[in-house]
Amino acid sequence: RPVDKDSGDEGGTTEGMFFCEWKGDILYGRNEAVGGHYILGFGTEPEEASESHSSEPERLLLWHANYHPDGGQLFFPKTSKPFLVPLALPGDDVAPEDFVDSALDAIGPITGEDSTSEALMKFARDSEGIDDRLRAVRIISLIVSTPEYQFA
Repeated sequence: RPVDKDSGDEGGTTEGMFFCEWKGDILYGRNEAVGGHYILGFGTEPEEASESHSSEPERLLLWHANYHPDGGQLFFPKTSKPFLVPLALPGDDVAPEDFVDSALDAIGPITGEDSTSEALMKFARDSEGIDDRLRAVRIISLIVSTPEYQFA
């Protein structure tokens, strides 16, 4: 496929720190390499989110996923703390159910029950028509709440 308009075709690299910070219920990301500032996720339903407290979040509802049709990114931690990078296979027609397969693969040597995988795929299919961002958030939230993931 042709390179997306205004996305460049020269290759090259840039590097910089990517910082994540919770402010109340909102997880912000700041990408120094490109000067980006993003809402990455929420600790509660987005319409209920507030920055006015310092309570630890109990969950993460993923809100932001990048699309890099003509390039990619590499993240690695500066500490030994675990981190999550939700991924889907490359392509122009990425849908939330693609995150299900990729997230299950990325979890590692965790074997999910067939019924769990089937339930996740059913949700992905049945939630068609809902905003794709919201579908992705709900699918990833469902994955990390499965017994296979929680007790791995």
